Amino acid sequence: MAEDPRIDVHITDSRPINEALARSAGIRKLSGRHIVLYTDLPSDPSVDILPQVFDQAVPQWADYFSLPPEKITQSGWQVTAFLMAGKEHFQSTGLLPEDLPQFLHGYQRGNEIWIYEQPSEYYRRHLVLHEGTHAFMRQFLGSAGPPWYREGVAEFLGTHRWSDHQLTLGYLPQHRDEVPYWGRIKIARHLVQERQARMLDSIMSQPADSFLQIEAYGWSWAAVTFLDQHPQYQERFRQLAGKVTDPHFTNLAKGQFDKDWEQVSEEWQLFMVNLEYGYDLRREAVTYVESKPWSTAEAELTIQADRGWQSTGLILEAGKEFDVSATGRYVVANAPAPWWCEPNGVTLRYHQGKPLGMLLYAIQPTSNAKGLTALARPGELGIQKRITPKQSGTLFLRINDSPAELADNAGTLSVRVSRVTSSND
Repeated sequence: MAEDPRIDVHITDSRPINEALARSAGIRKLSGRHIVLYTDLPSDPSVDILPQVFDQAVPQWADYFSLPPEKITQSGWQVTAFLMAGKEHFQSTGLLPEDLPQFLHGYQRGNEIWIYEQPSEYYRRHLVLHEGTHAFMRQFLGSAGPPWYREGVAEFLGTHRWSDHQLTLGYLPQHRDEVPYWGRIKIARHLVQERQARMLDSIMSQPADSFLQIEAYGWSWAAVTFLDQHPQYQERFRQLAGKVTDPHFTNLAKGQFDKDWEQVSEEWQLFMVNLEYGYDLRREAVTYVESKPWSTAEAELTIQADRGWQSTGLILEAGKEFDVSATGRYVVANAPAPWWCEPNGVTLRYHQGKPLGMLLYAIQPTSNAKGLTALARPGELGIQKRITPKQSGTLFLRINDSPAELADNAGTLSVRVSRVTSSND
C-alpha cells in the first residue's frame, strides 16, 4: 500500500494531526478506504498491506451484524489507527493522548485505535481487526455491549485467515502455526489443566478491569466462539447484536438459552475439556433425544462415526445389568488411504489413551448431577460389554476421535442394548 501524498493536517474525531510533525518523528501515513494508519514501522509488505486487510474486513463486519452494505458506504466511515513500535514518537507528537487508560496491546476510542507493535505479523493484524471491530460496533450498533461480549466478539472476529491477499474473519485456527503469538487455545487448555476452568455465567460476569489480564480475552473468545459456531445456538446468539444498547444485555443473553441451559452448560464443559486447534463444533455437537422408559427388553441403534456424543434415549437403571454389543466397519481417517475400523478401534493410533475409533459410552444421570459431565469421562465399550450403572441415567455413545478430526470419518455402527434379566426381575 503506497503512502498518501503529504497533506499537512488530518482531522480525526475533531482532533487535528500535524502530519509534518509526525513525519519529522519518523511516522509515516498509509491510507485505505476505511482506515488511515500512522506508524513508525519501516515499510514492509506485512505492514503496508494493513489498510487493504482492514478494508476487506468492513463488508464482513456488515454481513456478520446483518447491516446493509450501503449503510456503511453512505456513511463514509473511516478509522484512524496508530501502530506504534516506539510509543515515545507518538507521545512527543501528541498522537498518543495522555488521557488514554492503561491497556495491554490495543485500545479503541471513538474512531481512533492505538496498537503496540507485536512479535508476529499475524498478531499485529489480529489487533488491528480486534480494535476495528470495537470501532465498527460503536459506530453502527451504538454500543459494543458489556465487557464479555464486547471483547469476545472482537476476539472472535479478529481471529482470521489471511491467504493469497484474501481475508476470512471468525476463523477457528486449524493449527497453532497459523496464529503465532495468539495463544487463546493455549490459555484455555492451561487453565483447564489447573482446574481453573470457568462456566459461561461466570465469563459473562467478568468486569472491565479483568481485561487487563490476557486470560479474560481467552475466556471471552472461547465463549463467543462456542455460542456463535454451535449449530444449535448460533442463530440465537447472533440475535444479541441488535440488543447491545440494552443495559440488561447479559440477562437477555442468558435468557436466550434458558430453555436448554443445562445442555448448553454440558456442551460448554466438553468444549473446554477437549478444546484443540481445528475443533469441529458442528460435528462435535451433542445429539440429544428425549429419554424414555424401556418398552422392550432389547433396543437396536445406529451410531454415526463422524459425529460426537449421541444420545440413545435409553435410561439404564442403577444396579441393573445391561449387555451392549456393536458391529460394523467405518472409516476413522482418510490419509494416505481410508483407515477402516471396527468397534474395538485401531491400535496403530490412540486418542486420549484409547484406541482410535473405539466405541465409547457414558451414562448421564437423570438427576441434575453437579460437577464435570459424565460425557467428559467416557468408558470403553468396544465390541461388547456388560454395564451395571451406579446411577440411573441416559446412555450416550460415540467413537473415540479428536473433535478436530471428525470430518474424514464415514460410516455407521450398529449397536444392540439388552436388559439382563434375573430371577428377581
